[in-house]
Formats: sequence, C-alpha cells, structure tokens
Amino acid sequence: MRAATRSRRRVPGAVLPALLLALVALLHPERAEAFACVWTGASSTDWATAGNWSSCNGTIPQSADTATVSSVPNQPTIAGATSVTISGLTINSGATVTVNGSLTLQGNSTGSGNLTVNGVLSWSSGTMSGSGVTTIASGGTLSLPGATTKTLDGRTLNNAGTATISLATSALTLANGATFNNQASGSFEIQNDSTIASSGTGNTFNNQGTFSRTLSSGIATVGVVFNNTGTVSITSGTLSFSGSGTNTHTGPFNATGGTLRFNGGTHNVNAGANITGTNVTFDLGTITIASSYSVTGTSSVNGATVSFSPASTISSLGTTLTVTLGTLNLTSGEAIALTTLNLSGGTLSGSDNITVSGVATWSGGTMSGSGTTTIASGGTLSLSGADKTLSGRTLNNAGAATMSGATSALTMANGAIFNNQASGSFEVQGDHALSSSGTGNTFNNQGTFSRTLGSGTTTVGVVFNNTGSVNITSGTLSFSGSGTNTHTGPFNATGGTLRFNGGTHNVNAGANITGTEVTFDLGTITIASTYNVTGTTSVNGATVSFAPASTITSKGTALTVTL
Repeated sequence: MRAATRSRRRVPGAVLPALLLALVALLHPERAEAFACVWTGASSTDWATAGNWSSCNGTIPQSADTATVSSVPNQPTIAGATSVTISGLTINSGATVTVNGSLTLQGNSTGSGNLTVNGVLSWSSGTMSGSGVTTIASGGTLSLPGATTKTLDGRTLNNAGTATISLATSALTLANGATFNNQASGSFEIQNDSTIASSGTGNTFNNQGTFSRTLSSGIATVGVVFNNTGTVSITSGTLSFSGSGTNTHTGPFNATGGTLRFNGGTHNVNAGANITGTNVTFDLGTITIASSYSVTGTSSVNGATVSFSPASTISSLGTTLTVTLGTLNLTSGEAIALTTLNLSGGTLSGSDNITVSGVATWSGGTMSGSGTTTIASGGTLSLSGADKTLSGRTLNNAGAATMSGATSALTMANGAIFNNQASGSFEVQGDHALSSSGTGNTFNNQGTFSRTLGSGTTTVGVVFNNTGSVNITSGTLSFSGSGTNTHTGPFNATGGTLRFNGGTHNVNAGANITGTEVTFDLGTITIASTYNVTGTTSVNGATVSFAPASTITSKGTALTVTL
C-alpha cells in the first residue's frame, strides 16, 4: 500500500482542505496522486518487487499509475500469483513485458516494445498503440470487458490463446492500419451484441483459429476487413460483416442457430469457405461464392450483389429464398429446390434451374438468366405489384398462378417464355397487363388461363399460343401481341368479351370460340374452328377470315363492321 505521506504544497488559508485531502489519502490510498513509474530492473525481473522501480513512491505501480519499461538487462515479468492493475503502459524499443499472472489495463499503452501474455490480460479501456506486438500466447487469456471503447491503433495483436469481448455495448476499434491476428490455436468469442469497428484505413482482422458469436439474439458487427482461414461459428443472433475493402475466405462459416450477414465490402468466398447454418443475409457488398453452400432456413438478398460461381456447390438455399434488392446470380450448375420464393425487388438471375414446391410471391423486381423457374404442381405463384420483369428466362407454371392487386403488371422481355403447363392455372383477377419489351416473348398456355373479376380490360401484349383453355367470365381479355399466335384450344367468353387487337392469330381446329361477345379490332385472324357467340360480333379494323374448315353456329344477335 502506498504511504500516505506524499508531500503537498500548502498555501495559507488552505489548511483544512489539505487535512481533508490527507485524510482521504489515508483512508483510500488508491485515490492518491498518480505516479509515472519507471522500470529499472535493479534487483530482478519481478514486477512486484519495489526495488525494481523508480519514481514510484517507493512501491510498485498502482491502479492510478503508469509504467514505462525500457531495454534494461532485467525485463519485467508479472509472476503467476501476481495481479496488476495500471492506468497506462509504455514499452520502449527492445523491451518486453511478460505476463504470467494477471494484468489489467484501464488506460493507454504504447511503444515499439512487445507485450507477451501467458496469463490474463484484461483490457477494459484506452488505446493500445505503437509499432510493437502484443501476443496472447497459447494458454493465455485476453478479456475485453466494459462499455468503454478500446482502440488498437496501428499495432499488431496476435492471439494464440482465448479472447472474449463480452458486454452488449462493448466495442473494439481497429485504427490506422491495426492488425488483429487470431492465430491457429486462438479462439475469439463475441458474446452479445458487441462491435469490432474501424477508424481510418488498412485495419484487418485475420482469423486463422476459431471466431465465435454467442449468447444474445441481436447483432454483433465486424466492421473491419476480415479474412477467414480458420472457422467462424454463429450459434445465436446475427454476425454482420460490414467492413469495406476486400475480404478473402478459405475457412468455413457455420451459422447453425444464428444468422450470417454480409453487409459491406467485397467478399471472395473461396474453396473451403463452406457456408452452412440456419440463415444467411446478403445486405450490402459484392459476394462471390466458390464453395459449398447449405442453409436450412432462409437466404436473403437485400441490396448486395451475390454470385454463385460454377465452382460453387449449392446443397440448399434454405426453405425460403427472399430477394428484395440487389442481384442474386445463380450459376452453380445445381438444381435449386425451394419451398418459398419471395421476389419483391432486385434481380434473380443465372443459369441454374429453380423449382418452388410451395408459395412463390413475386411483387417486384426482375427474373432473368438462361435458367428455368418452375412452380411445381401443388405450388402457387402470386403476381402483384406494378413492376415485374421476366427477362430472357423461362418460367414454367404447373401449379396455380394468380395476378391480382390494383395495378399488377408483368413485362416479358428479351425472349422470355412463360409456359402455363397442362396442370397449371393462370388467373388474371382485374384489369392487369402482360406486356412485351423487345422481341421473342411468348406465353404458351397448355392449362387454364382465366380472366375474372372487374369490368375493364386485361391485356396480353405478348405472343400467346393456346393449346389449353381460355376462360373470360367478366370484363374484356384483349390479345394485342405482335407476331404469330397459334391456337388449338378453346376460348370461352361467357360473361365477358374476347378481343383480338393485334398480331396474326391462327384459330385452328379445336380452338372453338364461344361466349357473349367477340371484338376484332386489329390484326389478322383466320378461323378454322367452331364459332358460337350469343351477343355481338364486332369488326373494327381487323382482317377476319372464316375458313372453309370453320363452323359458324352463331355470330350473335348483332354483327357490327366499322372498319
């Protein structure tokens, strides 16, 4: 215990305050004046020997003191049974401080010398800087407690032992080119919603050992460049990688029980960096995956650009794939099986084939690439929202597709194909549109295509080939796509109006037209089937030919020709 007789200069009239201060110092010596202690190593290497220190009030450094160690013959060692707490540490060039016991740093440490910890280092606050190296040896412990930010500034910290950052508000900042190496024998555990932040450039966390995110259900953030050649484990909550720069990975990520989140930077997920677990979220950044990927819950793309290269192996994207923004490019060569697909924005692309056995909800965004998307028999496809584009891709519907909402529209572009298969149904509820951008866009109906609800007009602006059945129970269904449309399946407009408004339509045998009203406004229509209308047949600009092979049962109660 530091003596309480440290001299203080007194001034007249200040005797009572001075006595009070002396009393405080006597009762609470830890509150006494701080000393800048200097290591001399005069008698040994033992940190706890007072004779090895100068300028230290005849004792060893206390919790309010700082310690400076230079290159002298006897370098200090904190023995295994010794616990030391100091407010600052300077290790000069050529010097090394060895901790076999316990050292608590609650202030700044710096210098070009080295700090080696075989015991316990508790770093609760302050900045660790300088060109020297701090090493947590195998069997050693690094504790990063407390809510106060701790900054590794331009220094290298090697952890071959066990490191833990604990409190939810705890933060470690890497600044000005700092490097944290979690070595092959090292473990680094983030407990709760802690943060590894970046200040300045060139800050890097290299994980060669085990990096774990445990305990709470919130978000723990790694905001520096993170290179993983070891193992990353997420057993609860979310681990978010948001550091800018290029992050390179050859070690696995296991998010079983938690969520792996990519939220910034460029991530090269190379061979060996296999991603497994419950949920993976791609929010920001550019992520290229050339490893195996197996997720049991949900994969989400919410702004990032994600590419699964041909070198990747997709065992599972999870039961649910959600794309709200950004791009997901699937070129793994694997068949992708999903229970649920949600596409509300961004782009789902690539050459991989996707099959949805449950519910597909498409309310916005683009589906593109050379692959095929299939809604399996028993599955459903919901098409809502004003901005959806099928670009150069094939979509097969063997389930139940519904276009609904106030302003639903589907644009087919760049040779897109929609096949409503024999077991499939496609229902347009209300006054919606299938429009065309570019050429070669085709809707092939082999199942049932229905126009229901509403009294307005639903427009099919792409080539439409009908080998199934078309039903119009309300409003008008208008076919306005240019090109040649070929029909061998029936059209039933009972309760509504069938309108031909563009293109060439070959209405062949089997494509019997029945119903209430039929309007021929534009295009060339050749009918070689049965025609039976109960209301009105109108010709208002089209060229309509009833071939000898046709059978006209009735053109309705009224025939109108205006143009």
